[in-house]
Amino acid sequence: MKEILLCTDGSNYSEVCTHYAAWMATRLNWRVSALHVSLLWRYEMPFISDLGGSLGAQPYQDLISQWQTVENQKAAVLKKAVTAILEKDGVPHGHISFKHQTGLLVDSVTEMESKIPNVGLVMLGKRGENVNFATGHLGSNMERVVRASSKPCLVTNRRYDEIKKVLFAYDGSAGARKGLDWIGAHADAFKGIDMHIVGAADTDAQKKEIDDALEEASTLLKKTGMTLHAKRLDGVAGDVIESYAEAENMNMMIMGAYGRSRIRQLIIGSTTTELMLRCKIPVLLFR
Repeated sequence: MKEILLCTDGSNYSEVCTHYAAWMATRLNWRVSALHVSLLWRYEMPFISDLGGSLGAQPYQDLISQWQTVENQKAAVLKKAVTAILEKDGVPHGHISFKHQTGLLVDSVTEMESKIPNVGLVMLGKRGENVNFATGHLGSNMERVVRASSKPCLVTNRRYDEIKKVLFAYDGSAGARKGLDWIGAHADAFKGIDMHIVGAADTDAQKKEIDDALEEASTLLKKTGMTLHAKRLDGVAGDVIESYAEAENMNMMIMGAYGRSRIRQLIIGSTTTELMLRCKIPVLLFR
């Protein structure tokens, strides 16, 4: 049985993510492995040296012990809360596990992916417990995990909505093709859901390319029996896809992630990042 790796930090975003994890797990009949990571920076050596010089070694050791106790207590509360949400939403108790680690989230996720070979999906909130300090930005942990993970990543928003309509932003790229194959192999997750396959073209040269890509995707997914709608959107990808998602009341988006060079993204930005900031719905990403 495959597993969903659910990242949780106790924030509102991670609570919503837990509800979406239950939705996906019950549709796919997968297990859920919840992961909470206590941040490594609190225990790094420069901070130890600073406190050791000003307070003395013994008070600092007492402080470290108290921090560890608080983190363990927080993890225990999170385990109870996450388990309760998953069970209430239909995930069997035997399909739920919880792990607490100290370190960096991105390292823990990649480590668990290697140790648990049947992880099929990583899930985390768009932002984390420090959301109130950076309301206009995506969570830094989220972007690091998505870029480092070898698995599809479902990034969820702040509010849970029942998924009835899914927008698949398809452009024929390598990431989008992985998404196409994944949807075809896990069609049960989208049974009874309207699937809208859209592609954006902002030049005449791109129109034929996008039309061919949409035909390719539609041909494959029609074999699954899904209810499909395919449409080319003319204009800048971020603008027209956001407008379509809002106009059609989409509940989830699927797309390839960070498909072009990091240098290009630094200069003119990433369509992936732009859409995730603009759209207030979960986004399933493939690299």
